[in-house]
Amino acid sequence: AITAGDCSFRSVSAMAFCKGFFVVINILFLLCALGGIGIGIYDVVAAHRELGPPLLGYICIGAGGLCLLFPIIGFCSSARARRGGLVCFFIFVLLLVLVEIAIGVVGLYLQHNAGEPIENAGWTTFYNGSPWEQQQLLQIENGLQCCGFSTT
Repeated sequence: AITAGDCSFRSVSAMAFCKGFFVVINILFLLCALGGIGIGIYDVVAAHRELGPPLLGYICIGAGGLCLLFPIIGFCSSARARRGGLVCFFIFVLLLVLVEIAIGVVGLYLQHNAGEPIENAGWTTFYNGSPWEQQQLLQIENGLQCCGFSTT
């Protein structure tokens, strides 16, 4: 470990800044993970379900739990100044960024036909559904003065 006696004032202050910045990043990861878990729990428990199981809630809980590993590894490795933990943290963050970039590229690629499944199959669910669903469909159509997902 580098001590104050081995370094100049600049390198010690730069190291203190880096440690402080690392703590801030870990706190942000922690808040994001807890927020994802909270949103997932709300979706599973408290949200009203008319259209199906809360799959998105379970995905949010899983993603939040996975992201909870990042600040735990980050805090433990920075507190003990362990190189292996810091490398593991860097690899996790790098993989997270690569997954986000991949999702963005796929979303950009599929952007032009994202509304087609909704337009083609969205209202058939309601037309073939329960009387309550059909009543909701009529209220939406009358309120928007339209006849479905498209504007025609």
